[in-house]
Parts: sequence; C-alpha cells; structure tokens
Amino acid sequence: MDKQVEQQRLLEVYLSNIEMIGEGFSGAFNARRRECIEDFRLTGLPRRGDENYLYSQVRELFPEQAEFYFTPPVWLEETVAQSGSDERIVLCNGFSDGTLHRTPQGVVYGSLRAALNGGAQDGVGCYGSAADDKGCALAALNSAFMQDGAFVYVPRGVKAGRRIVIDCRFRTREQAQVCFGRCLVVAGEDAEADIVLEYRVGAGVTADCVVEYRAERGARIRSIQSDEVERGGALLSMNYISQCERSGVESVFADLGDGFSRVDFTTDLAGREAESRLWGLYLAGGDDHTDLNVRVNHAVPDCRSYELVKGVVSGEATGAFSGLVYVAPDAQRTEAMQQCRNLQLSDGARVYARPHLEIYADDVKCSHGATVGQLDGEQVYYMRQRGIGEQEARRLQMRGFVNDILAHCTCERTCDRLRELADEKIERL
Repeated sequence: MDKQVEQQRLLEVYLSNIEMIGEGFSGAFNARRRECIEDFRLTGLPRRGDENYLYSQVRELFPEQAEFYFTPPVWLEETVAQSGSDERIVLCNGFSDGTLHRTPQGVVYGSLRAALNGGAQDGVGCYGSAADDKGCALAALNSAFMQDGAFVYVPRGVKAGRRIVIDCRFRTREQAQVCFGRCLVVAGEDAEADIVLEYRVGAGVTADCVVEYRAERGARIRSIQSDEVERGGALLSMNYISQCERSGVESVFADLGDGFSRVDFTTDLAGREAESRLWGLYLAGGDDHTDLNVRVNHAVPDCRSYELVKGVVSGEATGAFSGLVYVAPDAQRTEAMQQCRNLQLSDGARVYARPHLEIYADDVKCSHGATVGQLDGEQVYYMRQRGIGEQEARRLQMRGFVNDILAHCTCERTCDRLRELADEKIERL
C-alpha cells in the first residue's frame, strides 16, 4: 500500500467507529482525540529510511485485512480472575476490567478510562502532556484510538510499599488484528514507585502502545519493561518520561521474544538535578527484529543521564540501536553517557548502532560509544581446557554478557523470570 491508501484505511476505520471509540468520554477529550487523528493524517505511517525509522519498516504491520475491535475481548474477565493479585493491572488487547483500586497509603491504580472519567482526582491531568506533542505518528494514532489502559498515581510523599505490575496481553484467534495499549504513571512530589510493565504479544497482533511516566519534584520511579513477542507478532512501544527538579527515573528494558519489536524511550529532563538511567537488553535470533531508540533531552542545567544497551544477534536477525543525547544551550554542567555494546554471532545477522550527541552548551561532560564484536575465542578455549563443552562455554559467556543489564532489575520475582527467559533465548541463538 502507498501512503495515501494506508492513511485512508486507518482514517476510515476511525471515522466509521468514532461513536464507539469516544463513548463515555467528555467532549473535550474527544476533541483532543480528533486533533491527534488530524496529526496522523498529515504525517501518515513512517517509512523505513525516515530519520527516526532507518532500520524498521512499520507500514507492513498495519495490513489492509487487519481487524479492529472496540469492545473488550471475551477472554478479559477470565484473564483478570486468574491474575489473582491486587497489585496487578491486567490489560487484554488494551482493555482493563474498568475498576480503580486505592491502597491504605492512597496509591490509586487500575483502569485509565475510569480515572479519566472522574474516578481519580489527581494525576489524570498529566495524560498526553508528554506523548501528544512529540510529532510521532504512531503515538498520535494511539491517542486517537485509545479507549482504556492502566493508570497509577502515587501521592506526594508516599513510598508505594508494593510493586505494581501492568500486565499487557495481546492476542487474536484467526485474523490479523491491530490493538492499542495506553498507560499513565504519575509519582507526586517526593513519592516513590516501582512499576513492572509486561508485554505479551501473540502471533498475528500488532500492538501500538504508549506509556507516559511523570516524576514530580524529588520523586523516584523504578521501572522494568519486559517484551515477549511471539513470531508473527509485532510490538510498537513508545515510552515518554517527564522529570521535574531532583527527580530520578531508573528503567530496565529487556526484549526476549521472537517477533518484531520497535521500542522508543524519550526522556525530558525539565528540572534541575534530575537524573535518568536506562539499562537495555535485546536477544535476537532467527528472523527476529529489534529496534531500540533512546532520546534524552537535557533542557536545564545540572542534570545527569546514563544509558547502557547490550544486544546479542544471531541467525538472520536484526538488532538496531539509535541514541541521541540533546543538550540545550542553557543546560550547563550536564553529565551524560551513552553506550551500546553488541555481539554478532553469525554472518547473516545485522547489527546497527548509532549513538550520537547534539550539544549546544560548553560546560558539559558527555560521552558516547558503540561496539560490535564476537564472542571471545580465548575465553571459550580457556573453558574448554577445563572440561566445559564448546556450546556450554559460549552460553556461559553470553550469560555473563547480559547479566550486566539484568543485575539492575530491582524486583526479585521479575528478575528471576527475565533470567529464565534469557536462558531460554540463549539456548536458541
């Protein structure tokens, strides 16, 4: 399909179902929704070769025969019942069970739809403040079609005692399907929150997902995102992080699935002494495709950012990393480091690493770098001399390589799960 056909198809779906999509939302909210679909109409789906999409072709993920559904799937109730945890928000094809929970500490979590429609008094004003002004067609499409999602609000001064898991499941039975997921996480002044975001995307599904994090003055957010995409499935994940003065956000990202993943992290350091840290990992084999894009905007002085991304790519898979650290003219005394390290295990694998800096201030400490290499033959030889088989020696070396990232996972249960998935993936590389 050419650009006009793609646009027309998605616009027709939106216009044909606009009443169902906007049902239950305020007129002002739906007016904003229409602004987003207009933004999408002007840009269309990005093409491979566009500045921010050098390594990913996303247009083919929205096939003409794909179906769109605007009611909760029949398996939602059963899945929520099986989750069995009051600290877990379950989204099935983007829909929750419609409820909001409030802990004794005042933490509110649950349905984004319920929160936007008056179920929560605080935090909801941050919706769209980070995502809708970035000129991203996929985020605009999500904002236009969004009907529900996950909402988390931690009040001022509260340290959330339990981690909140956002369990996002996408699946279809027969026909190709396009789904939309949305999350909003807000930590009030001097609050602390631990968020675990789990994506499970089945074959035949394209999941277009947006997550917004807002850390108010002095707030701390620790997040873990794990992606499990089945072969034939696709995840388009856009994460927008907005930080105020003295706030800190630490993110761990792990892509350990078998399908197509395009993941963005955009961080705005808008208050002095804000700090951002990101540790990313992807393991790609067969014909997997993982494309990770990280942008950090240093808008004010005295902020710090650190990113370390590691990838292992084999078979005919593609692993790509694009990173940008932007330092505004007035952002003096910025400290920023960005590193990407990759292992290429086969001649057919393709690895792209493109970190870069854009600096307009003169009193800064910034560095970036990227490496693409192979397993250390001397280490493999050393282990074989001590009775370890070649394949096991290679696996041990890969486990050591990825452990630098997983060691930053703060949730023991999630960390164990990620290590298990990583071991299974390494076995297949």
